[in-house]
Amino acid sequence: MKKQREPNKVRDLAFRIAKSATIAILVYLVYLVLAPLLISLSTVVPGLNEMVELLVAVNVVLMILSDLTAKTVFECFLNAGRAIFTIAFLVFALGDGIFHVSYQDFTLTVNLTTVYGIVALLSLLGLAKSVLQAINFMSERAETGLKP
Repeated sequence: MKKQREPNKVRDLAFRIAKSATIAILVYLVYLVLAPLLISLSTVVPGLNEMVELLVAVNVVLMILSDLTAKTVFECFLNAGRAIFTIAFLVFALGDGIFHVSYQDFTLTVNLTTVYGIVALLSLLGLAKSVLQAINFMSERAETGLKP
């Protein structure tokens, strides 16, 4: 009979830390590349930089925590929290989804309700995925007889 190797918890934790740090660095680098494009829009939309920074910071923190708590039920809760935060942020930031920008004698009205709806539906899909992952996790734990 072959002996089953017991998983090395320290190695697994080190791998999860390295993975989450790598992903966080990549997301932050993408933000740094795209930040100059947003600076030019900040003259038209006041407070845009602060809102984007908040969105990126919270998503990166929740992503890191979710990666660190992989293979636990907390991963599902953190992913659900990230989806709920995205929806709440959209509601707070976009309001009704219609922007009116005035510059001297020129007024521009932008209707972003379609984009708003698509992002909200994708976030709801992420929320549903997290709930189903939590249900699956708990059912697998119940089948194996392990406590959650």
